[in-house]
Amino acid sequence: MRRFDAGPRASFHAWARGPYDVVWFSTAATYEWLGRPRLGPTVIDLVDLEGEKERQRTTLLRSTRGGVSPADRIRRSAAIAQSWLNARDWQSCQRSVSRCVEQVVLASPLDVQRSALPNASLVPNVLRRPELALGRHEVGNPPSILFQGSLNYAPNMDAAEWLVGDIAPRIRDRLPESTIRLVGRPTPGVERMHDPPQVTVVGRVADMDTELERADLVVVPIR
Repeated sequence: MRRFDAGPRASFHAWARGPYDVVWFSTAATYEWLGRPRLGPTVIDLVDLEGEKERQRTTLLRSTRGGVSPADRIRRSAAIAQSWLNARDWQSCQRSVSRCVEQVVLASPLDVQRSALPNASLVPNVLRRPELALGRHEVGNPPSILFQGSLNYAPNMDAAEWLVGDIAPRIRDRLPESTIRLVGRPTPGVERMHDPPQVTVVGRVADMDTELERADLVVVPIR
């Protein structure tokens, strides 16, 4: 990774002027790419345990039935082997970078436990708990279905397409007046789903409380 493109690293070191009170890196890959700089007390947000994701992928590949031809079996075996190597290398990388910094953070208690890193801490990446319960007991007129997230993130883009294209028609068979609100930064592809009143692409909002309060149902249609 560090050999792939030295441009960002050179630009970063030309711009950064330490020491700083604290330096926060998003992902171990970024920290590695920039040459593991020491500009002050450093925190790395690992975001995900990439090695754990690769191990889960290995398990999935082993449990699914592949093609019956010799070539299919060879490709599947190669994919399993590569995923296993990726898991090992990611785990080694994250352990190595964690030893270079004061703290690494993860978003779930399970990932903190799985990491087995002595300097791992929990920083949840969820919406703060509201002081009062949001939503409502009485169904609105029209009923409002909310899907919120970063709508320029591939799994959420797929979820929005699945919700609007496949799920919503089935809901409208039962509730013809129901509406869908897609809240979050959209791509042009998501923006093209805007078809009020049935589908409203709201985009980014300053405060989610208002959207949550008006929603009758909040869905997470991740496949």
